[in-house]
Amino acid sequence: MALLTLVENAVRHGIDPAEAGGHIEVGAALNDARTQLHVWVQDTGVGLAAQAQPGTGWANLRERLAALHGAQGATGICRSGAARPAR
Repeated sequence: MALLTLVENAVRHGIDPAEAGGHIEVGAALNDARTQLHVWVQDTGVGLAAQAQPGTGWANLRERLAALHGAQGATGICRSGAARPAR
């Protein structure tokens, strides 16, 4: 369900507003120590406005991760051109 929330947000806020549409990438990778799983959803849509604040979907995702994984369940947002979060 966590990925569904992220993909829905990518479609609604990134791809839908873009006149040319776009692409969504969903991926996952283990860190070198194989102790953490890094999951990402990236889109080629319009991008986040500088003043954009995380909304309800993002808050719900953080709460679910905290309930399941405690402090180990972290989230992050990277703007266009930025590297993926390193946690």
